[in-house]
Amino acid sequence: MSTVMLFYAGMALIIGIVFYIGFRVKRHKRLVISKIIAYIQPICASEDTDSCIKEKKYRKFEALMRYPKEDGTYSFPEKLLKKSPSFIQRKATLHMLHLVLDLLEKHPDIELSININYKDVTDNRCRKKILALVDQHKCVADRLIFEFIENAKLKDSKKAIISQFMDDVKKYQCKCALDDFGKDYSTFDPVLSFKFDILKLDRVLCEDFTSDAKKFYLIDMIVNMCQRFDIKTVVEFIRWEKEATSAKIMGIDYIQGNFTGEALPPSNYL
Repeated sequence: MSTVMLFYAGMALIIGIVFYIGFRVKRHKRLVISKIIAYIQPICASEDTDSCIKEKKYRKFEALMRYPKEDGTYSFPEKLLKKSPSFIQRKATLHMLHLVLDLLEKHPDIELSININYKDVTDNRCRKKILALVDQHKCVADRLIFEFIENAKLKDSKKAIISQFMDDVKKYQCKCALDDFGKDYSTFDPVLSFKFDILKLDRVLCEDFTSDAKKFYLIDMIVNMCQRFDIKTVVEFIRWEKEATSAKIMGIDYIQGNFTGEALPPSNYL
């Protein structure tokens, strides 16, 4: 191959790499961290659902990440997050934590939970920043709940890091919850491996559980297990009063869903 051909081949390769990097950067910049906002959804004690809903006496909420769509509405940016590199995902978590801590500072009578990924914790830099933020806001930390999303099988070395993180945040009286239990290929391993204070049953179990015998008895079994382990339970995706009533009878501690209130901007509830 002649020198000229090698030169042009090299130039083509360089141009291709530059365009590829530019495309990747442009694609990842679509998720602008500063545009992320927090919606909140009420969580009501099953024993006190009526006053919680009718009298608007909401005290517990889950903070949910929302991002603007082209039509001006907001939704969870699932696709954008999945396409984003890990450092962008970690930044999104930290940004949400800032928003949640700010709400806790402004509203001393509420509790807020925030979704957190196992990878957020096993990433050294992100974990240290989370702990630093909790320490900076220690006066509100006892009203903060970390909801761990079960989405990966963990090695023992990773489990040790997560267990230590839980111990660290619990020194500030934070609580830890296992979210989406029953979704996809979730197992009992996290319940056995970590010291969770709360277990949240996923929509796949909760949807229409009053008319599905398998779901009903499976939820009943899980609730009995949690009571033995001194773990509070939350049933999600509650839409009807009969579901809320059944949850109370079954001994479920908290209910969440459109029956208690849909996810909205904080000003709608606070």
